Amino acid sequence: MELSHFSLKRVWKEINSLTILFFPDSGFYILFEIADFYRKQEINMSLRGAEGREQRALGTPLSALPL
Repeated sequence: MELSHFSLKRVWKEINSLTILFFPDSGFYILFEIADFYRKQEINMSLRGAEGREQRALGTPLSALPL
């Protein structure tokens, strides 16, 4: 199974629904960490109120990801 057959959106959805996906390479780990990072960002932004909602709408730049 190649990682390229899955979109980030699909993997994100599966991880959030607590489905364990297996990828034989390190791709699973990287995608899981990205999903975890975005989930933490959403929690942090929701605590900040309106300012957080604006930032969530704009998204998080890739340079902010802990890769």
